[in-house]
Amino acid sequence: MRQIFILGSCIAALLVSGCFGEEEEQAKGPAVDFVMVANKAAVDYKIRVTTRSSKEYPLPFKAVERIEFPATQSKVVQVKAISLDRDWNDCITSVKVGQTMNVVQVGETVECRPE
Repeated sequence: MRQIFILGSCIAALLVSGCFGEEEEQAKGPAVDFVMVANKAAVDYKIRVTTRSSKEYPLPFKAVERIEFPATQSKVVQVKAISLDRDWNDCITSVKVGQTMNVVQVGETVECRPE
């Protein structure tokens, strides 16, 4: 009887130690920063964030997009809005990481305004 009790205690201890042992470490990916871009102009745009990568992101009319990019030491990036309609101008501005940039129509031109 005593051997069964000791054996049961050992099994219970192994089960409990498995449940409350070390937590699994999650694999960490590269750090990512982001900017929000809102298109309030009358045309579609491509957005390019000036970092190590040169990806362009589509920004449809009246859309708000979160654009993620590899983290940089600088907390300010340049964001360029490139018009898909050649009759409209492009614009560029400096934006803080995490901040929103609005592409707005002012008369017959388009401006980039950080919020």
